Amino acid sequence: GSGGSAAVYSNCAQYGNGGGGGSAVRFVVSGSANVSGTIDMSGTSGITTWSCGAQYTNGGGGAGGSVWIDCGGDLVGTGTISVIGGTGGQTSYPAGGGGGGRIALYAANLGGWSGVLQTWAQAQSGGDKGGPGTAYLLEKSSGRRRLLVDQFNVATLRRAWLLDPLPSLPGATFAFDSIDLRRGAQVLLPNASWTVELAPGGQLDGDRSGVFVARGRLDARQGTGLHLSSVSVESSGRLDVADVTTLSSVYVEVYGELSNARTMRVMNASGRLQVYSSGRTSGLASGNVRLLGALTADSGGQVRLASRQVTFDDSVTATSGSTIAIDQTSFVSEPANLRVEQKTGSNMTIDGSTLTISGAGLSVGDSLRVGQQATMTIDAYSSWVSGMTSANSFVNVPGTFSVSNGSTVAMYVGALRAGSVSVSGG
Repeated sequence: GSGGSAAVYSNCAQYGNGGGGGSAVRFVVSGSANVSGTIDMSGTSGITTWSCGAQYTNGGGGAGGSVWIDCGGDLVGTGTISVIGGTGGQTSYPAGGGGGGRIALYAANLGGWSGVLQTWAQAQSGGDKGGPGTAYLLEKSSGRRRLLVDQFNVATLRRAWLLDPLPSLPGATFAFDSIDLRRGAQVLLPNASWTVELAPGGQLDGDRSGVFVARGRLDARQGTGLHLSSVSVESSGRLDVADVTTLSSVYVEVYGELSNARTMRVMNASGRLQVYSSGRTSGLASGNVRLLGALTADSGGQVRLASRQVTFDDSVTATSGSTIAIDQTSFVSEPANLRVEQKTGSNMTIDGSTLTISGAGLSVGDSLRVGQQATMTIDAYSSWVSGMTSANSFVNVPGTFSVSNGSTVAMYVGALRAGSVSVSGG
């Protein structure tokens, strides 16, 4: 690992030295290996020196090193492998800490290994903290590939980079059966031309505290779910979801492309799908979203789309305290192009939940039902939206528009068109 930098002051002859970076070691074993002791390639802490007119100077912490074990046979044992980043000197003006290192374990079978892998950056009270390292486990007999990132609950804004964005690897694809993020770990896919692919049945999971940030493509079509705290798709990034996707207690934010958006369910209070004004679905320009299957928000789930045009090819249902909000006010310069529409024959149901559309009207495929304790607000005439007319700010319901007892409906539009209207229970 890289050594920490020394503290340098122009008027100082003495300064705190940076910590040493951890070494790199590789073990190639033709048969099986038992690791029941300790392999420690951690970085060391920066040194604090008393000098410069009676003040402390602090060196930065060294980064963790790397450990690679490659076995022809099985890997077993209960040992500890450490590539922890060192802390920076902490007195007066604290120095930054070193990032975690890398561990790679290759073996015919890994089922007998129950040891501890330590790849995090050290906690420290001041100065910049380093990001976490990574551990990669390859079981040769099954071909199973697992990536583990553990930040040990050390608060840091730094992320683990899957690899440096090397220009020699354009268009590279990295496949995993499991990406396991623990204790606040954040991972960045740094190269816009790269793909991280979940194998069939693969998982992006952990203890639901991790964050995955994609500047490239995250292909989760064959995976079994996104079990993290959040997934962030940057403007150059792309997220491919499965044909049927459930976002339960995970926050997915999209500044780039959401691909294969078919049947989607967003649930639980911390379940959220947020598409920003630069976001889009496959084949469409920024600000355009089309969901090819049914959309369901329930049990407090939230769907928020800051989009120019939104098209639902199937049913839309919001129940049990959930929210669907479409805010098109980012595109006020082109009100005639704002659209929220549903394909013919599909129904929309808002029951015990909230539907809000700001900046344009709504065209439903067939019937619209606003159930008990529901709130629906269609506001095409907000104070910041200009140029709206009855031609582009209407609510159109070809079938039955039904409103149940205890619900609230507010529509600030140019026209309401409905096959029939039913208001029950007063």
